[in-house]
Amino acid sequence: MSENKPWLKEPNRYIEDYKGLKILIRRHPVMLHLCGFVGVPKEHKFYGVSYEAIRGIDVHGGLSFSGEIEGEGNYWWFGFNCAHEEDYCPCQPIQFAGQVYRDFNYVLNETRKLAEQIIEEKFEVLDEKTLRDFINLAAPFNKILHILRVEHREESQEKTILKALEEISKQLAEIKSLLEKIYEEIKALPTKYW
Repeated sequence: MSENKPWLKEPNRYIEDYKGLKILIRRHPVMLHLCGFVGVPKEHKFYGVSYEAIRGIDVHGGLSFSGEIEGEGNYWWFGFNCAHEEDYCPCQPIQFAGQVYRDFNYVLNETRKLAEQIIEEKFEVLDEKTLRDFINLAAPFNKILHILRVEHREESQEKTILKALEEISKQLAEIKSLLEKIYEEIKALPTKYW
């Protein structure tokens, strides 16, 4: 039975010391896929850095977590998961074509690869202002969605659409301005980043 279900033979939690960092693998309690994490101690330069600020990490599905993990010591963890479209999660009743279960050895290798990239600093960390600019790009769209979802209840459909179009026009001008600022900041980066 476990030949077809390798997760039945795998650990649900694994931790090891790795070159001054911690490696942690945990199974998701509901979807049953594995997640890999690399922990940096409080004195590490990347302690407290958001995964959203990191560009250029090569790990399965990209980074999807940063933060402390309750019960796992005083570390700041960077993590990824194996619950993407191309991944098979054991909670699924059927396995779709092209989906692969990412087993323990795969996740351990990916987590060690992530640790090596952190050790060698093979990525870029956006400064707080640039990160804020990227996050702010979503704000205009959220405002437009708010108009379409909420305000249409109080006004006619025609008025709501006109109001949304006016807002879209205004927000596009703001987005253009933000993109111009980001472009100037990117041009100022050393050429190895672009």
